[in-house]
Amino acid sequence: GLLRSAVTLDVLERGGGLFHAAAIVVDGGAHLVPGRSGSGKSTFASLASAPLADELCAVLPEGDGLVVYGTPWWEGRAASAPLAGLYVLSWSGEGLTPASPTEGLRHLLANVTLVLDEPETRRRAFAAVVRVASGAAFGRLAFGPRSNVDAILRRARRVA
Repeated sequence: GLLRSAVTLDVLERGGGLFHAAAIVVDGGAHLVPGRSGSGKSTFASLASAPLADELCAVLPEGDGLVVYGTPWWEGRAASAPLAGLYVLSWSGEGLTPASPTEGLRHLLANVTLVLDEPETRRRAFAAVVRVASGAAFGRLAFGPRSNVDAILRRARRVA
């Protein structure tokens, strides 16, 4: 708990956020799926060829963009990639559909890690959520327990 608190505060200080999320890398870009426990984050990460993390991800501003970092909690690795997309997971069907930026903002806000409930920490966390929500397209990613999630994201990118 102490280490998680220290990392959260450091990430907020650097203008980023720590999110209850999984992330995978496909073709050099990080795909972030914030969500509560039981939403499918770990299953999603386990189906990918290059998972970054399945529990907590740090997203930090770097240059003109945002970079997603894996963390050591649950199944994570010391790697990073530029943010390519944000998604809410769905278990019905298979594919990617766009969703509104407002829905993305709400979804991120519900999954940002906040270890100290004080005005300055809340302000930094909210600023990080807005920054991340503005940094990539948001959509609904539907998949099943045997889906090739890398292929779903590649197909969606070709169509877009």
